[in-house]
Amino acid sequence: MEWLLLKRFSRFTAIAAVAFCIDFSTLYVFSSMLGLTLLEARLVSMSMASTAAWYGNRVTTFADRAWRRKGPQWFRYLSVIGISSIFNYGIYAIVVSLSSWMAKHPPAAIAPGALCAMLINFACVNLWVFPDDRSD
Repeated sequence: MEWLLLKRFSRFTAIAAVAFCIDFSTLYVFSSMLGLTLLEARLVSMSMASTAAWYGNRVTTFADRAWRRKGPQWFRYLSVIGISSIFNYGIYAIVVSLSSWMAKHPPAAIAPGALCAMLINFACVNLWVFPDDRSD
């Protein structure tokens, strides 16, 4: 059981790394190239990264549990992301507000909140979005 959980967490972390890349590249494009503020661009980048993470986790990390109907599963996933995004976005806002260096390097400012959100997400996604039962 522990080995399977570690394997899932490893896959989840790999998907989170891809989502992180999507997050910071989207943040860069929308803030630097398209002129959105850092906080506006962050909302766009978080949405895009979350969508990619759900799909990646559905087809890899939890492929053996992906039997749930997509609609209810997507709603559960969005609920989890919504909760963790409060921490993710809040930590980001604090970091860019308090550190002029971080405000000048927004992709670096994503990391603390993203790490916190990743841990919250794994726990909730493992137990609620992709549970190991067939109660749906």
